[in-house]
Amino acid sequence: YNKKYHNYSDDGKTLHGSYGNRIFKKQLGSSYKKASWDVAKEKLLKDHDTRQAVISIYETKKDGPLETKDVPCTLTIQFMIRNGKLDCFVNMRSNDVIWGVPYDMFSFTTLQELMAQEIGVPVGIYHHYASSFHIYQYHFDLAKKILKSNRFTGSSELYLNKKSSSNLNYFLKQEEKLRYHQIPISDFKYELFYGMGMLLHLEMLNRNNRRNEFEKCLERLQSPLKEMVKWK
Repeated sequence: YNKKYHNYSDDGKTLHGSYGNRIFKKQLGSSYKKASWDVAKEKLLKDHDTRQAVISIYETKKDGPLETKDVPCTLTIQFMIRNGKLDCFVNMRSNDVIWGVPYDMFSFTTLQELMAQEIGVPVGIYHHYASSFHIYQYHFDLAKKILKSNRFTGSSELYLNKKSSSNLNYFLKQEEKLRYHQIPISDFKYELFYGMGMLLHLEMLNRNNRRNEFEKCLERLQSPLKEMVKWK
């Protein structure tokens, strides 16, 4: 979906700093027998007051000495249950306002929602910290365009229900059909992955110049997603 990622691959096939591997898979040579995600989840389930549910993304021994195009910008993701809700704290060593922030905040708040579902508590507050929060000179014109555009407001409510905990596997299967076979994602309702599924569906329709279907699908989107797609 993001063709620019090829520019950050050292071998044209893999991404050294891939977050998915670091969060959801056991690392080779690690003393842990479980993935970082599962370790954090077990700590939260065992002790609702724990301050140890931390997932480390940047690893000094692994990332520090290596010359690579893909050094993780994220240091840690921490989950804490406060006031009966799951808060998420993300620490960034470096954060680009234009290319980084929209992806990062979307990704990490999605992880927050997933963890909240898996441990059975409501979603709390999201905290985002960046040691360097910057914008590159080649993005100045785009930033001005964004600032001058019509701002939109909308509800950020989560439409969750009892079936939402199984939505992830369902969504991944649907996404695979879309990516490999161009089969559209068209039956999502107001659930956790509705917006993501609809946006991927729109992307597929746009790439294949299926304009009429694109317009019909766009009308089904919630605001502010609809306004964001129209603006782009």
